[in-house]
Amino acid sequence: MSIRLHAGLSTSRPRQRGFALVFVLWAVVFLTLLAGNYVLNVRAESVMVSNVVENARADALAEAAVQHGLLSLLTQGPRSAARQGSRQYEASFGGGTIRVSIVPESAKIDINTAPERLIVSLMERMEAMEDGPSAEERQRAAAAILDWRDRDNRLRPQGAEDSAYSAARMQYDAADNPFLMVEELARVLGVDDRIYSYMKPLVTVNSRQGKVHAASASREVLLALPGVSEAEVDEYLAERAQAEPGGGPTRGVPPQLQSARASLTRASRPIFSISGEGETAGGTKARRSAVVRITRNKRRPYLIVNWSDDVGEFFQHDMLHEAADGSTADRSG
Repeated sequence: MSIRLHAGLSTSRPRQRGFALVFVLWAVVFLTLLAGNYVLNVRAESVMVSNVVENARADALAEAAVQHGLLSLLTQGPRSAARQGSRQYEASFGGGTIRVSIVPESAKIDINTAPERLIVSLMERMEAMEDGPSAEERQRAAAAILDWRDRDNRLRPQGAEDSAYSAARMQYDAADNPFLMVEELARVLGVDDRIYSYMKPLVTVNSRQGKVHAASASREVLLALPGVSEAEVDEYLAERAQAEPGGGPTRGVPPQLQSARASLTRASRPIFSISGEGETAGGTKARRSAVVRITRNKRRPYLIVNWSDDVGEFFQHDMLHEAADGSTADRSG
């Protein structure tokens, strides 16, 4: 009997060793998978941290670009800066690249103060656009913009007052007040994406002038003036490019643009749009923009009228919608 027991014990040992080996192998596989997962997580977190750092660098460069542009304006002073006109430049900064664009707000069309003729002419310029709005759509948009900014509830032909917004099931009425910001154009009935995208870089609410400063206006703005041709605008721009800043064409209405004399001004207020782009050595980009007013006050040499970035602009637009919706509800209540 003892012999049989001994034989049974001897046969069970290899089985136990086999089970132990399988267990060890499974443990090794589990630990390998665990270690691999840990390494992947570490790598993912490392990439995330690297992206956050890279984005932060791009943001800092973009803000530095705006500040660099502001410094150049302050160095010149309000009068010299106003005569300088629009300009762009690029520079190496902080291990990356900054790009700066400075445009006087007087170089744009103020949608609050521009006369009806100038607003209509601006809209008519879109006739040359491929797949642009029809003549009827342009006329309706122009009339709706004028109805939005005026302080009465009288409906213009093809315009849009409160009843039109109600019929279109909008949650707000015509403002019957000046535009608070250019982004508010998107709320005007009849101003679709095509019209808004065209108008946005050409208009402002900050110049507070009913006319355009020709010496700093872009080609697109000059072409929107009533009565001028492309040939006249191009001839003037060629002459302006050869003149030194503050000289030549800035002294009066240029002869090429005499037909648009009523829409032009020699005065340029010291209010500027500064657009800044920052690009890191790795190629990450960020943008910032500001509207600033240069003053003669040594204690407060400038005022920030508006500040926005790629995301902030949309936040402002959303908040504007909410504020308008709330005011509409208050009026209806």
